[in-house]
Amino acid sequence: IARFVSQYRSDEKTLDSVLSNSLFVIPGIFLVSLLVAVPILWALGKFNIGILAIFLGETLFYVYWGLASGFLEPRRLTVAYLGSNLVQILLVIVLIAVLQIRSTTLALLIYGLSYLIPLALLAIFWPLPGHVRSHLVDPRIIRRLLQFSVPIWISHACYTFSLSIDLLMLERRGNEPRLGA
Repeated sequence: IARFVSQYRSDEKTLDSVLSNSLFVIPGIFLVSLLVAVPILWALGKFNIGILAIFLGETLFYVYWGLASGFLEPRRLTVAYLGSNLVQILLVIVLIAVLQIRSTTLALLIYGLSYLIPLALLAIFWPLPGHVRSHLVDPRIIRRLLQFSVPIWISHACYTFSLSIDLLMLERRGNEPRLGA
């Protein structure tokens, strides 16, 4: 998103088209990712609603990051990031420290959903330029956006795999005597 928004930020008509098509594609990619991830997590016995909250929160944050970067608006991005951290700190203090609620799922939910409040407030009180219009959705632009993003997906998948392969191997092959526990 950042590349296309940056390229067309001074051309209102094309910018609106890019935004409309991008924000049509992103929920589709999100849903396809869920359709792949949820059954795998379920089959491995690792499904947790907190993971889905993180997936949603991180997706929304990085969509906003792409938009803010494309518009050269680091102040908004800083407010979004600091706002989410403030929400996290407040919720941890209230729910975990004060109310003594001890739950991994709660911690995941706090982390994942902490982006929602700052991003909603930014969208209402300090919106980014451009408009999303359903009549501007165009399969040719969608194809162009997807073609540009495929190398990024491949890179991200390889990075994620390389980052987690050691943990997967330890979990699969390790035991307490081998790991020194």
